[in-house]
Amino acid sequence: MEARTVNNLPPAGTHDDAIYCVLAIELSKKSWIVAVNTPLSDKISRHTLKPGDGKELLDLCERIRTRVARETKKRVEMVSCYEVGYDGFWLHCLLQAHDIRNHVIDPASLQVDRRARRAKTDRVDAERLLRSLMAYLRGEPKVWSVVRVPSVAEEDNRRLHRERGRLINERIQHVNRIKDCSRSMASMTTNLYAAIGYGGWDNYTPLMVWSDFAAAARGGNSARTAAVGDCHRNDQNDRGRARCHCIGQH
Repeated sequence: MEARTVNNLPPAGTHDDAIYCVLAIELSKKSWIVAVNTPLSDKISRHTLKPGDGKELLDLCERIRTRVARETKKRVEMVSCYEVGYDGFWLHCLLQAHDIRNHVIDPASLQVDRRARRAKTDRVDAERLLRSLMAYLRGEPKVWSVVRVPSVAEEDNRRLHRERGRLINERIQHVNRIKDCSRSMASMTTNLYAAIGYGGWDNYTPLMVWSDFAAAARGGNSARTAAVGDCHRNDQNDRGRARCHCIGQH
């Protein structure tokens, strides 16, 4: 008895009489929800996997492929999709390496119903993503926007710029903390900075000569630094300046 196919996806995307099995993966840190539609049924089945478990996902795809191929006696092409986000592109590379055609989707491009308040759960999102994938395979225009997946070399080259951005933000945090703490203990005066040649508090930068700055700051106000609390704040500022100096060298 020949199995009945019900998803009616066109064979335009395949090179022979292969049939589609489509699955959408809703990724989260708590769990992965996989919505699946095969030619054997018009219903959508859902599977819950542990987050980050690529092997379990591949095993599920292989079981579906084997069962559908056994029932239909045709070659099965697996097509998947997921929204780009926290997990990046490693999953795309994994699926592509195991003969699963995958699409990485821009979440902002998915169409939603604006007429009423809509439910927002992983199960609902997985089904919506699966229906969008089926519409995309049928050739409907403007279903979504597919993200260009960078190569391994391109992704690695981005890390240098990202690290530099993080270091700049960290340096700004340290500078602002030093300014606030120093103002509260009244040890950072215009005269102090003029004495070491920096022309005032607002001209302070993290690339100042830290040794000169630390020595001047410690001797800037002997009356204030006599207090135990201010000594601790001086030590805190010294540690902050040392971190700024270290970050400024990178």
